[in-house]
Amino acid sequence: MRSVAYLRVIVVLALGACGTDAAGDPDTEGGSTATPASTSQTDQSGGDFSTAGPSTAASSTSDSTDGTDTEPGGSTSTGDPPLPADAIAVVVGYGTRRVRSADGLTWTDFAEVDPRGGDDDNLLRGVGYGDGVFVAAGGSGAALIMRSTDGIAWESVPNTLGNFVSDVAHADGTFVAAGGNGLRARSVDGGATWDSSTGYYAGHFRAVAAGNGVFVAVGHTYGDSNDGLWSTSIDGVTWTTEQTGGAPMGDGALAFGDGVFVVRDGAGAVRTSEDGQAWGEPVMQLGGPGRMIHVDGAFSSAGDDGLWRSTDGSTWVAAEGDGRGVDGWLHGRYLSVSWPAAIDTSEDLAQWQRTFDVGGPGFTDVAVGSPTR
Repeated sequence: MRSVAYLRVIVVLALGACGTDAAGDPDTEGGSTATPASTSQTDQSGGDFSTAGPSTAASSTSDSTDGTDTEPGGSTSTGDPPLPADAIAVVVGYGTRRVRSADGLTWTDFAEVDPRGGDDDNLLRGVGYGDGVFVAAGGSGAALIMRSTDGIAWESVPNTLGNFVSDVAHADGTFVAAGGNGLRARSVDGGATWDSSTGYYAGHFRAVAAGNGVFVAVGHTYGDSNDGLWSTSIDGVTWTTEQTGGAPMGDGALAFGDGVFVVRDGAGAVRTSEDGQAWGEPVMQLGGPGRMIHVDGAFSSAGDDGLWRSTDGSTWVAAEGDGRGVDGWLHGRYLSVSWPAAIDTSEDLAQWQRTFDVGGPGFTDVAVGSPTR
């Protein structure tokens, strides 16, 4: 990890949250202080949300195309080899916006469908990378899925998923998508075709991650309740029964790294799990919903009182700087995307420079990988 000045140590694990999408707008149903919390929460099926058990997951998964183990969004795990020299970052957002960079400083090949895009079928909510392919997904009433091998030429993927997609993850030749009304789907051909065996569920999955041989999807219920929601799968086809408990988990609230899943909920509580089913007591309180990411050998999440970092998901320290969130990492530079649409870059989390500024509806996610053409 790059040298980062840290302040006080504190622990917090929070499940990220809300019944809203990345910009805080509601989706149609059917369409701080760092104080550890110790009260256990019982899910609706009678399970104890705060009881962590031993992992029963299969062996660790990785993207092996270029010899680099990558998490959803393209971040590298602790101990992983450096990114390939030809790795690029792809950023997506509202209005089907896409842009790419080879160094985090110069951004090229910007494209969009609607410069005034909103929470509609042109919204790209998330992007992932695996096996030489970038897969971007989103939508509103229906799923929008696009794929590219270089971040320049994109093709729209016809699908019958019927609900928006919030996020995508990749492991061992399989992409998994998670989204609205219980949607969980997979692709084994680089995002070209998708199938889903899950039916309707009164909840939206907002984030998905892969690690320790398992895919984990998290989100929130809606209707008669507004609770945290999670489910796991070893193959992207068969999923565990939906579990609920705690506060809702929102967009980008889940990450995997160093052998552990870390989630942040809408109350700002941070929790960890080895298998995505049994979650421990909160290890950190960050004061509200927010993104969780693992890049450059550490988890990062921004709270009310700045940016917090952890190498193991359990012990957290405050980083010096202006406290802005981290959304990606490329060749020694941290990336932060925002609304109005802009990208900032930093080598130390303290000094940031604006490297791309197009204005208008914002960017939502970052993926890093090697183009295949």
